Amino acid sequence: MSDIFCETIVKKKVTSQDLMKKVLAIVISALLIAIGILFIPFFSMIIIMVVVAFDYFFFKRLNIEYEYALTMTDLDVAKIMSKEKRKQLMTLDLKQADIIAPVNHPKVKDVISQGMKVVDCSSGEAGRKVYTVVTKQDGKMIQLLFEPSETMIKGIRTQFPSKTILE
Repeated sequence: MSDIFCETIVKKKVTSQDLMKKVLAIVISALLIAIGILFIPFFSMIIIMVVVAFDYFFFKRLNIEYEYALTMTDLDVAKIMSKEKRKQLMTLDLKQADIIAPVNHPKVKDVISQGMKVVDCSSGEAGRKVYTVVTKQDGKMIQLLFEPSETMIKGIRTQFPSKTILE
């Protein structure tokens, strides 16, 4: 086997739920500022600064990208918020995987079960090629949804030809 390393970064689509969170944050912020100005004029500047800072950091957390890094048999998945903060979500040992295939492949339906934890690290955009990895992690079955590049899926296929389904 040859050494394999490749990375892919996928930007998460802004959902209607994300937009509702932003609108709700703005409405609550406007109410807090109005209440602060009307009832506590002495501290209104402090209230405004705190509310604006909260909104700034809250909005940054909603700008998400997922990074997949394949190193030999390990698939590392990380969440990147506003291209600044990186949070490692999981590392999967693909040797333990039951199947690696497109999410809508018939063989995937045979492997997934009720109550299985689903971790969606895909962009959420329609028409994108979403793959799934069904594996055991910490004694529990999980299903990872991700969007690997062609290079990454070919690298996985060379390492695990019996577990990987391309089409």
